[in-house]
Amino acid sequence: MPIALSDHARDLTAASMTWMDARWDEPAGLLVYAHDPAHAVTRPVRHAVRDTVWYALGLLLRDAPGDRDRACRAVSAILDWQFDEPGRPYHGTFYRAPEEPHPPADAVRWEHYDPNWRQFIGTALAILLEEYPAVLPPELVRRVDRAVRLAIEGEAGEGRLTERYTNIALMRAPFEMWAGARYAEPEWRARGEAWAETIHRRFLQHGAFDEYNSPTYYGPDLFALGFWRRYAPAARLARLAVEMEAALWRDVARLYHAGLRNLCGPYARSYGMDMTRYVAILGQAIWIAVGRAAAPHPDPAGPLEHPNDFMYPPALAAVGVRVPDDALPALTAFPGAHTVDCLVGSTPIHRATAWLGEACMIGAAETSGDRSAGRQYHPVTMHWRLPAGGVGWMRLIAGGAVRARAAEAEVRIALTGDAAFELHAPGATAADVDRGAWRLPGLDVRVEARGEGFSAADGDTLILRYPAAGTLRLSVAAR
Repeated sequence: MPIALSDHARDLTAASMTWMDARWDEPAGLLVYAHDPAHAVTRPVRHAVRDTVWYALGLLLRDAPGDRDRACRAVSAILDWQFDEPGRPYHGTFYRAPEEPHPPADAVRWEHYDPNWRQFIGTALAILLEEYPAVLPPELVRRVDRAVRLAIEGEAGEGRLTERYTNIALMRAPFEMWAGARYAEPEWRARGEAWAETIHRRFLQHGAFDEYNSPTYYGPDLFALGFWRRYAPAARLARLAVEMEAALWRDVARLYHAGLRNLCGPYARSYGMDMTRYVAILGQAIWIAVGRAAAPHPDPAGPLEHPNDFMYPPALAAVGVRVPDDALPALTAFPGAHTVDCLVGSTPIHRATAWLGEACMIGAAETSGDRSAGRQYHPVTMHWRLPAGGVGWMRLIAGGAVRARAAEAEVRIALTGDAAFELHAPGATAADVDRGAWRLPGLDVRVEARGEGFSAADGDTLILRYPAAGTLRLSVAAR
């Protein structure tokens, strides 16, 4: 029986499939990566081995003429690029792209191979086996079964995961439970159940995952919990997923600003700062929940930042999303000004605070200092409404430990290194800012900082530096 999609899930999947159809390479049997200068990779990449499995799933969800044959072609090509080399650390995972070289004998994780392809591809293959066994030729089913076994054996042999690696741990637990039940492998099932219990216990400590408040990775988290909910081999185990899924949505609801169509910081992992411009997978989950018009997602027909994550929707659609009734209203209408203060208890964020006002919001974190701000990790953030429409934003770029606290219309920051802020405020230049005040489109910021130094540099974004500031207080007023 085909997977039943809601109207919103069908709309998202159709948009994603149209985008992927244009990137299908028939001779290779794989999708071609979209060029993304903002998130360029240095390794040779043309075809997307992992992402093609989501396209195959989408083809079977759509089931238009020719889709079944193309899905089988895609799955076969993906399996051609799996490593079957017992004793090697990359055993059971997959090439990221057929263009990259074979890993050397002393292969380094992330540099020469990506171990997470075992879980990303493996869970999608599991859905194909569960939902579409009659569509796949018997020989292809046999190959898929073998690929799943290799993925689980390889992960067990590498021994690299902890429950703090949230999105992958959340996939590993139900994947191994499911595989243990399917293949009558009690050790796999027991290992998956032990992972599930460990993840659940850690989550209960603070009601939060270690990869806290991630606009990108909350999407795979929700997929993993949906997979867990749908395919757990016992009702009690499924209830753990249902409980965590509901709690995750409630946390999203209190940090989401429907008026600004963004999740307030701080972010443990984020690939961008404005969900209306870059593809954040949480935005796809919100699309499924409340529809395209209200979703924090760029127009699929226009330019996309971080575009290759638009290959993910079939995975989310296949398992569905369940937003609790008490969290759903916050996804479509801003409930009014409020603050958030929660202990996370993880690395790098220990405590997260936020203030969400009608036209501006601020996020802040107390951190361990194990990671420097920047790249994916943003311990101090700000978003505000621009006069011409759209969203302006700010993030802290700093080294060392950060202790920051957000309150109504302000954030106080203490840090061990130099302070630097990146601002996206179209129309603003270095002439609009000085050491004590930032006069930005739609927002005035008063700055109190120790020390004397200050510099501002123009560019695509403004970079403001306060050397050896030690402590800073930023007060904001929207206009």
